[in-house]
Amino acid sequence: MRYFQKFLNVCSLLLLATCGTSQRSTPDQLPDGAAYYFSIFGDSRDGNDIYSVLQNRSVMVGRPLAAIHLGDMISTPKSSEQWPSFVSLTETYFENQRFYPVIGNHDVEDARSYDLFMATFPQLDTPGYEVEKIGDCFCIILNSEDLEVRPGVIGPTQMAWLETQLSSESAQNAPFRIVFVHRPPFPQHHHKDKPLQPTDELHELFKKYKVAAVFAGHEHSYARIEKDGIFYVVSGGAGSPLHADAGLDAAFYHYVQVSYLKPALQVRTIDHMGKVRDDFTIQLSTPSAPRAERIHESRSGL
Repeated sequence: MRYFQKFLNVCSLLLLATCGTSQRSTPDQLPDGAAYYFSIFGDSRDGNDIYSVLQNRSVMVGRPLAAIHLGDMISTPKSSEQWPSFVSLTETYFENQRFYPVIGNHDVEDARSYDLFMATFPQLDTPGYEVEKIGDCFCIILNSEDLEVRPGVIGPTQMAWLETQLSSESAQNAPFRIVFVHRPPFPQHHHKDKPLQPTDELHELFKKYKVAAVFAGHEHSYARIEKDGIFYVVSGGAGSPLHADAGLDAAFYHYVQVSYLKPALQVRTIDHMGKVRDDFTIQLSTPSAPRAERIHESRSGL
């Protein structure tokens, strides 16, 4: 399996070198009428070649408004050598762009590895969960590795914070509310028996405040389900060893491109060869009654 993945990596790099930016295929073009776009990557550890290919593809259409990484950027949580390598690789493609990292289980496992993560991304809020405004999207980044509780659990403090953010005036006045987290509430493949907890409470909160979509990684494959009007997307194919048990239709290298088409978001999943593997639309959310506001300014750069 390892040798096959290396073969795929080499093929992808050769394809990208052959195509270049002057011979763009249809997936490397934004949808007609798109005002802006941002890119989502998940689980790139141990796959820098594929990660580079996907990043190259994501910028073929222009400068992304932002890039979100759904976690598992490195392999060893306590490695002080792997973080500089990841930052250098990411800066190459997202220099002067906004980059938002989500904490994954291979990124943080204890206080020491948490300190290394925060030293790498000092612009983050201390708990590892935060609010950002990306275009017309009110974005919430959650920390499924919160040291206050055990891994895979959103603890009471973070849950209370989450409801405060979702019920805020800023959130409810935004056309779209989107959540990013590493571990999926509704995993579909390799980790199907280990959903993010508390699953039901999280879903009810998302439903109550009309969250449009929840993007997660952790499973090294792709999946999309819709539950009570909320899109749950699992995107973990940015370079990490694929979970072959998900099957060929789900276990493929990819990134997600989210384009803003007034008044909707178009979401495309594009594989490392440039093929669109999924394409769906998120319609404008209906705002609820506004409540107390808490949001900080977006940041720029790494």
